[in-house]
Amino acid sequence: MADEAVTLQIFNLIEENPNLSEKKITIKTGLAAGLVHSFMRHVLSKGLIRAKKVSTKRWLYFITPEGFLLKSTLTLKYFKRTFEAFKNAQKTVQVKIDSLYENNHRRLVVTADNELSDIVSLNINEKKGLELVAIVSKNPGNLEGLSGNIVPLSKLESLEYDKLLICDPEFESWLSEEGIEVSKEKIVHFDSDR
Repeated sequence: MADEAVTLQIFNLIEENPNLSEKKITIKTGLAAGLVHSFMRHVLSKGLIRAKKVSTKRWLYFITPEGFLLKSTLTLKYFKRTFEAFKNAQKTVQVKIDSLYENNHRRLVVTADNELSDIVSLNINEKKGLELVAIVSKNPGNLEGLSGNIVPLSKLESLEYDKLLICDPEFESWLSEEGIEVSKEKIVHFDSDR
């Protein structure tokens, strides 16, 4: 069968809208039309999805109980992998945050635009003695869920901080685009194992 993530994505699409055509599934998933057609034939033949013809060119798709069981299993596997990835990221972030604290780097700025920046910001807020000065983003409007002083990249030079915590590998190119220079001594990378 197709990759578990693809299977789960297609099952979710069908569950949300049984009226979706293979063409719309192809568009929404970004998969090749032949791959979607092959996948649909496979899950139909296995009894995971049922199809009902409503016109000469239209079909409705329904997930069968066996299909729901597979979808539930795949969803649990996805959550388990996601949780494990989060736990691993959390451990790595915690070690770096503790190291910053031990080296008296207390006023911190986080670069944001991804999930890692969320984890780093939460860890700073949880550690007594550390201050999250700001969350700097190229697109601050996209960070509605984060709490803190969210500022645009252009305001970075006006902030007073000990360390700039880079959580996005593209952040340094954004600095270059804006013509902003940050001392290498102030930068701590969370976006890699550097």
